[in-house]
Amino acid sequence: MIREQKAKIAELLSGVVEELGKDEIESLIEIPPEQEMGDFAFPCFKLAKTMRTAPPRIAEMMTCEYS
Repeated sequence: MIREQKAKIAELLSGVVEELGKDEIESLIEIPPEQEMGDFAFPCFKLAKTMRTAPPRIAEMMTCEYS
């Protein structure tokens, strides 16, 4: 079930994160260490260099896209 959810999230993020393929996006999606942090997490640090943007700004862009 988690695999399917990660695949759905990767599909959505692939429209925003053009620098990575769906498989790579899916491999980066993780479960946070504390449940209060949410069900899934995506580390934006890997994108910071290629997008030349700070990780918090990348996260904000993703959030705005799906709010």
